[in-house]
Amino acid sequence: MPPDPYRPTVISIAAEHVEDAYVWDNSPGEVGGLDPSVLVDMGADAALLARLSAWNDTYGQLAVTDFQWRAEQSEAEWAEEGLQLALELQRQLPGIEVHYGNHGVDPSCPSLRQQLGLPPLPAVARPGDDERRSDLYAYAPLSGATHRAHEAGATASE
Repeated sequence: MPPDPYRPTVISIAAEHVEDAYVWDNSPGEVGGLDPSVLVDMGADAALLARLSAWNDTYGQLAVTDFQWRAEQSEAEWAEEGLQLALELQRQLPGIEVHYGNHGVDPSCPSLRQQLGLPPLPAVARPGDDERRSDLYAYAPLSGATHRAHEAGATASE
């Protein structure tokens, strides 16, 4: 039996100057762009994703207008349109958490689930996340210091 296709648990809708680069995967252990067709496979309406693509294209076209908004649409109207599209996506995909805006997942902002009155989803931890985190480290070439993942009661660097 083939493995189940990947299904994100947390996404953000945020415009980008690249075509079809408006869906960002913020699931535990994942960071980066997500092909919108994955959302169709999960039950999102293709027409909604076409509207989201057109919304993103409006943002993408700003580069050729010296970042001037068209007279018929202000930046605030465009942002509100994106919020409404993201809310509709959240309604269509109640099994995932949808966020809106370039901030990604900001715990200080209410999620779209909360705005719609949907119950929170249970926390999802992927098997092996703890082991991978303990193996993370960063090397700071200017100071020569090595920094390991922070653990409770430990110092931030060695």
